[in-house]
Amino acid sequence: MARVLAGHKRVNARRRIAFGISGFCCESHCPFTDQLGPQSSAKIHYRTVSKFPRLLLILALCAAPLLAETAPPAPKSLPFPQEGSDLKPDPAAHFGTLPNGLRYVVLPNREPKGRVSLRLLVLAGSLHEADDQRGLAHFLEHMAFNGSTHYPPGTLVEFFQRMGMSFGGDTNANTNFDRTVYLLELAHADDATLAEGLRVFSDDAGGLLLTDEEINKERGVILSEKRVSDSVVYRTFVAQFEAMLGTTLLPRRLPIGVPEVITKAQRECFTNFWNAWYRPEKMAVVVAGDFADAGAVEKMIAAAFAGLTARAPVRPEPSLGDLAKFDGVRAIFHAEPEAPATQISLTSITPYKHEPDTAARQIKRLPRMLALAMLDRRFSILAKKENAPIIAADAVVFEQFNFFRSANFGVSCKAEQWTAALALGEQEMRRAIEQGFTPGELAEAAANFSNHLEQAAKTARTRHSNRLADEIVQRLVVGEVFTTPVDNLALLKPALDKITPADCLNALKEAFGTTGRFVMVTGNAKISGDAPAAIAAAYKEAHAVAITAPDADTKSAWGYTDFGAGGEIAKREHVADLDVELVTFKNGVRLNLKKTDFEAGRITVRARVGNGGMTEPVGQRGLQSLAFGTFNAGGLGKHSVDELLSLLAVRTWAGTSESEATRSTSAAARHPAISCSSSNSWRHRSPMPVTVPKPCGLHGSGWNKSTLLSNILPPVRSRLTSRTSSPMAIPD
Repeated sequence: MARVLAGHKRVNARRRIAFGISGFCCESHCPFTDQLGPQSSAKIHYRTVSKFPRLLLILALCAAPLLAETAPPAPKSLPFPQEGSDLKPDPAAHFGTLPNGLRYVVLPNREPKGRVSLRLLVLAGSLHEADDQRGLAHFLEHMAFNGSTHYPPGTLVEFFQRMGMSFGGDTNANTNFDRTVYLLELAHADDATLAEGLRVFSDDAGGLLLTDEEINKERGVILSEKRVSDSVVYRTFVAQFEAMLGTTLLPRRLPIGVPEVITKAQRECFTNFWNAWYRPEKMAVVVAGDFADAGAVEKMIAAAFAGLTARAPVRPEPSLGDLAKFDGVRAIFHAEPEAPATQISLTSITPYKHEPDTAARQIKRLPRMLALAMLDRRFSILAKKENAPIIAADAVVFEQFNFFRSANFGVSCKAEQWTAALALGEQEMRRAIEQGFTPGELAEAAANFSNHLEQAAKTARTRHSNRLADEIVQRLVVGEVFTTPVDNLALLKPALDKITPADCLNALKEAFGTTGRFVMVTGNAKISGDAPAAIAAAYKEAHAVAITAPDADTKSAWGYTDFGAGGEIAKREHVADLDVELVTFKNGVRLNLKKTDFEAGRITVRARVGNGGMTEPVGQRGLQSLAFGTFNAGGLGKHSVDELLSLLAVRTWAGTSESEATRSTSAAARHPAISCSSSNSWRHRSPMPVTVPKPCGLHGSGWNKSTLLSNILPPVRSRLTSRTSSPMAIPD
């Protein structure tokens, strides 16, 4: 959920704000010694730096200034998630904690070659603001690019350009409710580049200038973001957030802040927040990439951050308030005439406390994941039926902020069909909760998930460093162990075989089994009179209809077994410099073969027909796109798309359309309900932050609303986009 960063006009830069982490890099050859601490059974490296023989030199080159004259002792550092867990962290990762409480993770990784990804996580966001600081967590993140000890105002962009990096593409930052993240994608993996990168981030932690002049210049940038954010998507999110979590602190701490603070907050407000919350025990540095010596990188981190101390007394974590308690239905209507469709959500919100990440916890969550996958599959089939009242639907359950669990089911529909869509959604949801699932449905969902686990394990060695760095950061935020895909497969695949339809039914009941339910209608529906009363009445009417058990399983046999005689090759040619094999068959079909090591365990096949948009008839522009959609949704002659999904559940495949009538297949397809990747994202189907690039103006820097939409109430994100295939672009 990072966002493209945009800075001042005069620096002509772009910034990015999502709600996440920060990363540091510093001088690589600072001389000091380190002392090894105890190591885990997984041989993870825990290091504590204890001596600095040339302290003055280190401070001159690396240490962050602006430290308090009399800083209080640092509180005890946060433990890593694997401490106290039976899950084994990735043995390639080096975990360590500096004496001041700052944690770090160093992970050697070869892809992409010669590059390194840096992250600095600060466990402080908009929830940590006082009433007179609303928006300053995000504003402060902007200021990190507007002057620091080693990089005076206006010089940071030029520095990144000298390093071969783009400002916005390789340097980003993001601000969330509970965290701030700084990101660097280094163009080179040598010691000097690493040292410079760490020094940039060490300035963010302890060397910001926060001059009045730069603060005043940035106010307009923030206000511009706020104006641009006034969209259908965002207004709907805010309305849903307020309606369902209005009794808590969350709606009053939206990261973009409020105009009166953005326009009037003085430097003291900024420094108060920065000093209170940018403290070493609330920070973690992540370095993942193609460097030669992990131990040397650990020493560089220590040199950059060992001198960092807390600049203010410890403050208690904010109290988030109390969740609303009620029985029955609470109906909500939010009109957005400009919305492309109407969205209906049925949501249950209950208290939640963080559970330690253990093998038992991961296995315990499997039935719920499979239940949601099966429910999504049912609605995918229903949405394709002729005259169906819904366009799309999905079910989501997630936990956030060690505070609440949200179980949500939602549908998209045409405005005039909202009552029929609500009825269908309520009854199908109730059918699943009361009647459960069939063995065939479970077998398909389990086969898909098992396949994803296997593919993640096969492709693990070619994962990219930026994704791994983001994954590590997210694990630290949510308190989960950074495990390997191979270990995930070994743990979860055997457990899949033991799950029954009854297990999935019980998991769904537990998630949605509250006595109070929010029923919300948003979008372009027109409801006259007392809209909440009309919604409540429609829900009551739908709930009065008796439901039956799901249809029995049916099996289809694969319809294609004979493809005729093999083709005859007319010509074969090997292009040496490209290492490509070119084959031409007698019927004119050409085959190009290229073996690569870019993605382990994957084979991609593309079939290209025709010349795309160039052959569209005059007056029928757009026919190509319509043909692609029809082709992909139409299945094959002997099997519908839904039959193909069932028949190919144990295989890995995916269809995508491209600009020239291309049909693609990839050996790392994702089930729409179980998003599994080699970086463990299957664990966080909902709470995983989703970074969505957004178009920016000249001053397009800002907080990322996509985080709000995906992290807090994902149904808004999924349905307000009308299920388009492109990522949701939210202008900031």
